[in-house]
Amino acid sequence: MMTEDEKAALTRTAPRLLKTWGVGDADAARLLRLPDAEWKAIKSGNDDCQLTDDQLQLVGALVGTHGALKIIFAGEADRVSSWVHAANSGPIMQGRTPIEVLIEGGLPEAMRIRSYLEAEVAG
Repeated sequence: MMTEDEKAALTRTAPRLLKTWGVGDADAARLLRLPDAEWKAIKSGNDDCQLTDDQLQLVGALVGTHGALKIIFAGEADRVSSWVHAANSGPIMQGRTPIEVLIEGGLPEAMRIRSYLEAEVAG
């Protein structure tokens, strides 16, 4: 179980990470299953808005994915940040972009992608 501090940290991380990946507000809200107004409140740092446990797990999976991408594409920050929008022929994406898969599949797909990339890192 996460502490309130951990929940707050993940909530603050979501907008920064999704901005790094170039995910727009509409897609970010869809990914996190939030109304647009609530996403914008979280993005602006409104402490009254909190993510659910599932949303926090999804953000945690995205953070893990980002970490794996930084290892896979070491020294290529542009590839790390653009990966989410690049069509991918791998077994999970099957020609779609990661953001499409993440929005459609939610937490289960986010966990699957993270596990796959971490396995790639582990070799």
